[in-house]
Amino acid sequence: MQASGWSRSTAAPGELDDDLHLLEQELYDLDRRLSGHRSKQAVGEPEVDSIRRRVSRAASGTSQSTYGPTPNLVRTLEIAEAQLAELRGRLNEILTTELPALEARLVDAGAPWTPGHPVPPVQ
Repeated sequence: MQASGWSRSTAAPGELDDDLHLLEQELYDLDRRLSGHRSKQAVGEPEVDSIRRRVSRAASGTSQSTYGPTPNLVRTLEIAEAQLAELRGRLNEILTTELPALEARLVDAGAPWTPGHPVPPVQ
């Protein structure tokens, strides 16, 4: 099995590794807020409602209804929309600002090329 590009880097571990780890942890947190805690779900452990669970509850609560959404379901969807707007804003900030800046710092530090990035010039 071939090692990933980051594991073949000649740069010494340090601040870049810490910054990458912090960014990964934040992305995991955003994923948990969106979809729930996968480990807890696997063993049936109760958890705080995720955005996906709230939307699913609102959709299933109205799918067979001729009455329409109850005030409780409307509020559930409003909470999910607010949470998603906050999550979307943070994710967009990561994707447009923080991740490109970290990638540039990795390249400047001599990290090897990885698929999905421009091929560096031959030296």
